[in-house]
Amino acid sequence: MILIILGPSLLPSLSKILERAIHNQLYMYLNENRLLANCQSGFRPLYSTATCLTEITDYLLDKMDQGNVIGGIFLDLRKAFDVIPHNFILKKLAYFGIKGNEYNWIKSYLTERRQFVTVNNCISDCVNTRSGVPQGSILGLLIFCMFMNDICYLKLHSHSKMSLYADDTAMFNYGKTMNDVHMVLQEDFDLICKGLDLNNNYAFAPTKNKVMAFGHRRKLVNNILVLKFKGQPIENVHKIKYLGVIFYSGMTWKEHICYIVGKISRAIAY
Repeated sequence: MILIILGPSLLPSLSKILERAIHNQLYMYLNENRLLANCQSGFRPLYSTATCLTEITDYLLDKMDQGNVIGGIFLDLRKAFDVIPHNFILKKLAYFGIKGNEYNWIKSYLTERRQFVTVNNCISDCVNTRSGVPQGSILGLLIFCMFMNDICYLKLHSHSKMSLYADDTAMFNYGKTMNDVHMVLQEDFDLICKGLDLNNNYAFAPTKNKVMAFGHRRKLVNNILVLKFKGQPIENVHKIKYLGVIFYSGMTWKEHICYIVGKISRAIAY
């Protein structure tokens, strides 16, 4: 049996020092000009998993307290960090106002990279990379956030809420009945699919996309949220793990507590 292990790129320490300097300047520019959307978390100061999860939790509990049902769809992008074409990234940099020497430096950083893999002490031929940001790099994470930023500015319905943490994307909508939620959420999801296909050349991982209804138990009886991706129903679940936290349809934390207790028990070999 041959075992292939894929991991982050092996980058020299010296290049990471230079990356950090460029990253700090680029992020300062993006922050001062408010170019990154508030719904875009991850790899940004003050935008951690904790703040993202707190915002989602507050949103869900608030809408439930108002007597609404909430529909949520959790999207998974296939090999998100690897499939971004370099020419698309460069267009996005120009759109953000990056030009001149700065643009040329980042272009040089991304392009003309070569990679190979090692399997059982055998080394493959080197090939040129035409897409993706170097995983394990410092600057690549910020570039990825810039590339995903457009999804936050799609013209979704007024009740819709978008949450991004790197390539982990979630979208919610609420209403008094599940029929109202279904129609709006499907339209917004179709718009996201169209935007990603046309602009970002992304592909969803169909089996990893999930839909879920939130609300008080009596409101969810016989109310199943059905959404479709390219004509095929997306799996409907009653609980889901998002950014390390298990969300349950009734917004109780029993499932997550049991999960944490299990992890602790295994760690102490109880």
